[in-house]
Amino acid sequence: MERAQLIEQIESQLAGRGELTESRVLDGDGYFIDGHLVVAVMGAGLCVDVGRQVWDATLASDGVRPLLFADQPVPG
Repeated sequence: MERAQLIEQIESQLAGRGELTESRVLDGDGYFIDGHLVVAVMGAGLCVDVGRQVWDATLASDGVRPLLFADQPVPG
């Protein structure tokens, strides 16, 4: 999927879930709902806040890996 299509799909899926804002984060484009980062497009991938409740189950899915900050996984 092209980056522009991915961004369009993200914006469509997040519309109506609260105040949606976009901002540059690290090396990507972050999308915030009511001031909370929920997803970021970074290079060819996505960084998604899934929440601690489904953290382990999400990581067990194919193609999923944790976000690393200073070589440590960032839970959620």
